[in-house]
Amino acid sequence: MPDGFTLRHAIRKSSAPELNGLVERYRPDQRINPRENRIELVEDLARRIPEEDIEEIVFNKFGVPKRRYIAHIGIINFNLIDEDELRTNIDDFNISKDFNRELPEYEPQIKQQLELVRYNDQEIVVYFRRIVKKPEYDFEEMNSKVIRYPKSVRILIKRELGIVTIFTGDRDLFNEALTALTLVFDHAVRPLDSNQTGITDALRGSFSARTVKFLDYIYHGLSQVGTVGTIYQIELETIQGSREPQQVTVKGGSDLIDDRSICEYLFWHGRDLVGIKMNLLMTYGENEHRVSVQIGIRNGKTKVGIKKENYSMEKVRHFYERIERNIVDNITQYGLINEELTHNFLETIRARVPREALE
Repeated sequence: MPDGFTLRHAIRKSSAPELNGLVERYRPDQRINPRENRIELVEDLARRIPEEDIEEIVFNKFGVPKRRYIAHIGIINFNLIDEDELRTNIDDFNISKDFNRELPEYEPQIKQQLELVRYNDQEIVVYFRRIVKKPEYDFEEMNSKVIRYPKSVRILIKRELGIVTIFTGDRDLFNEALTALTLVFDHAVRPLDSNQTGITDALRGSFSARTVKFLDYIYHGLSQVGTVGTIYQIELETIQGSREPQQVTVKGGSDLIDDRSICEYLFWHGRDLVGIKMNLLMTYGENEHRVSVQIGIRNGKTKVGIKKENYSMEKVRHFYERIERNIVDNITQYGLINEELTHNFLETIRARVPREALE
């Protein structure tokens, strides 16, 4: 849980949509009265919320970026150890990753910690922390001080599904958290990556296998949970393999093929499609909502982001979990979801490339 915050902090700081979401979940028999005193509302909700939900509510308020609910995805395919053994392994990990007290105080160091906050039959919740300690000069006091910079990452392990959700968009923190989990579970916790086996050279032609897999997923996998709307940005692997992908604004809308430059990137240059930002129409209850979705599959890692906008955290989490389950089910499978339609789509892109590019 984010350090120093309580449930009442989280409720008091909640926006109107967030408060409505909490009331719908924990006080469904009584909606918010416009004349209801906010302090009384906070106390009433705090009494109703069960202890096992407190950590997630506090994290959602103070641990999630303000604009986007984002996570990297990992996979487990082994039997999990029991709670006592896990706690013992975490204690050993924390000791081994502590600051080296034999080094001088002003020597820069990095400390790592794990904290187990929930272990039950459905899920395991762990926090990974990286704490950087280094000296910095204080110009007002005219001396050096040792400053600590902590970063905290929530990890949710869904036991039945074998899915590990690591709530960070930072790939370095994701890698460190995966390594920490691998050490305490004594088995490899692997990042989710797309399975490109079964995509033949005859099918893909000049397209990269990664691009073909990604396009097939967007139009025939993601479409299983919603209607594909406007695609407004894609990310392409750079020729030099830069740390950050190349971002390209899409002018053609949902089909990509109306933007000839995109067709040229994907076909003639054979660039890997590694990310996409788009709108997806998804249902929640009886209503349909436009959800801004970000998906990245690059360097063997997969991340999913949902723009929070004015949705309650209950809705945002619902949208995220449906997409997460869908992407795990689809991109790990052999071959393509719909080979015929994907082939036709590739042929359409090929036909849209400017003739001079093919000569």
